[in-house]
Amino acid sequence: MQAHHCYSNAARYAYEHRHTGLVYAEGYALPDGVDFPLAHAWCVRPDGTAVDPTWADKPGRAYIGVAFRDPQR
Repeated sequence: MQAHHCYSNAARYAYEHRHTGLVYAEGYALPDGVDFPLAHAWCVRPDGTAVDPTWADKPGRAYIGVAFRDPQR
């Protein structure tokens, strides 16, 4: 997905995969090769693992944030 568009990438990916229980999340992530966290958005599986459609080639080393469930589901 498009670099530098993590919020829209994650929102679209979570929507497209909502049937799997994937939800949108945002907060801070520690990218590979960077020593400080960046504001970022990603998706979370029901088991709690992060799915990062923006950094798919090199996922972040750590994610901390809040997952947002669709209130209509």
